[in-house]
Amino acid sequence: MERSRGAPAHSQRLQDFCGDAWIAVGDAAQAYDPLSSQGMDKALRTGSHAGHMIHYALTDSLRDAAGLGSGNAFVHQYDVQQRQLWQTYLSQRDFYYGMQLRWSDQPFWQRRRRPDAPSVPP
Repeated sequence: MERSRGAPAHSQRLQDFCGDAWIAVGDAAQAYDPLSSQGMDKALRTGSHAGHMIHYALTDSLRDAAGLGSGNAFVHQYDVQQRQLWQTYLSQRDFYYGMQLRWSDQPFWQRRRRPDAPSVPP
């Protein structure tokens, strides 16, 4: 019988969501705690959004010298929106983790509870 193994599944994100001629999408950009059940939804949405931003950035770069770098308004817009998505996720995660009062003395929940978490949903 094979022994069960665990793997980290914590929330994490890249420091930068895009750079010169690249854009990170899905889990490559932001990975959400599996308890949030948001991973697939966010991966599909960010993939679609990135595709549109790349199209607009390429179209725009034909008229502008900014190219596909962070100076391109559409690439910058994608970066700003990814940062907003992350902040919204953190607020919602902290709110829902804060609601869990059972097992509050257990390490799993202690690691996920922040003392300054919001008391109302964002």
